[in-house]
Amino acid sequence: MLRQVDYSNYIEFPDAYYVNLEWGDDIHKADFLFARNMPDVDLIIGFGGVAGKLFARKTNYKIPVLLEGITDPVGSGIVYSVSDSGRDFMTCRVDQTQYQRQVVLFHDLTGFKKLGIVYGDDEYGRLYGAVNDVELTALKLGFDIVRNTHVKESMSRDTVSLYLAALKDVCARSDAVYIGASTALTEYDIMPQVRKILEDAKIPSFALEGDIRVKEGVMLGVSSLETEKIGLYNADKIAAIFYGEVPRLLSQDFVGVPSIAMNIDMAEKIGYEYSLSTLATMDQLYGEKLK
Repeated sequence: MLRQVDYSNYIEFPDAYYVNLEWGDDIHKADFLFARNMPDVDLIIGFGGVAGKLFARKTNYKIPVLLEGITDPVGSGIVYSVSDSGRDFMTCRVDQTQYQRQVVLFHDLTGFKKLGIVYGDDEYGRLYGAVNDVELTALKLGFDIVRNTHVKESMSRDTVSLYLAALKDVCARSDAVYIGASTALTEYDIMPQVRKILEDAKIPSFALEGDIRVKEGVMLGVSSLETEKIGLYNADKIAAIFYGEVPRLLSQDFVGVPSIAMNIDMAEKIGYEYSLSTLATMDQLYGEKLK
């Protein structure tokens, strides 16, 4: 659910209804959403696969639900198909080639032959790391995947240490690395350590989560311009729902035109040679020298 302390001119986001499921560890935090006395809200926004699966198990629900930020909503069974959520109360953005396009772009820019990925080898780890998309793209483009799955997608004493060790391992065996979403990155402040590993490895990196990670040191990622397009797409759907449209009848198919962000400092520290024509293809640039 969306958290916002302030109010927009039209919509209130009550802080009391914000739920952080912490990657499924505390799934019962959301029980109140399914109690007899349901929340007094007009819409629920669910982010990520854990939230998506909570609502996908329901055949009926009294409150409209908009799902966002799910890596593979069809493949994970959260929605029935690209065009049909399968439930009247629910709608989701489905972009089946979103992460494949990211990997293709990364390959076009750097020409890697071995791509490193770190993920937990379970349903959620593969989902949040877009592993299926990486595997499909590897088959199409002919590069090798270097994996390390010795990580935890739960919050524990060794979540961070395991992730950093796994990242260091794949960086040593790859010529590029794709940084997927993970508990270690989203729940802990470890980007300074991640940046150091990437600098020492001197290989290009691409962040699934986009410019939030590029600002912190990953070399490439999707820029906020693409995020804004997704936001406007969802805003239109929310307005339609408030005007009485059935969520299931709203279009779910969305194919965004990739907008790329680049961290100049990281590119120079790893010795990545970029041309003016390469810079011209970037929608956003970050780095100390640009300030």
